[in-house]
Amino acid sequence: MTKTTFAATRDNKEALTPMMKAISSARYMVNAEGHKTDIILPLSVWKKLLAWLENQEDRALVQEMLPRLKMGPEKAGALAWDEVADEWDDEATL
Repeated sequence: MTKTTFAATRDNKEALTPMMKAISSARYMVNAEGHKTDIILPLSVWKKLLAWLENQEDRALVQEMLPRLKMGPEKAGALAWDEVADEWDDEATL
């Protein structure tokens, strides 16, 4: 399994500020002793948070694959579409 980390870049720092503002709308549930046990977020904030996390994961995957992509298709071991198109079509009908 690949470990994904999210390094701070200029792009995601700019996105982080609005996200942090949105997350600041979180409310907490507390137990009988007054300890925070759960977080309640507005659904719109939850959706934005999920989209942001998916975007960060996509960026990390692209960064991980850049060296291979820069090698070019032949050196990277890319397959020709003509060679795999029939297999792709077969899997799509499953």
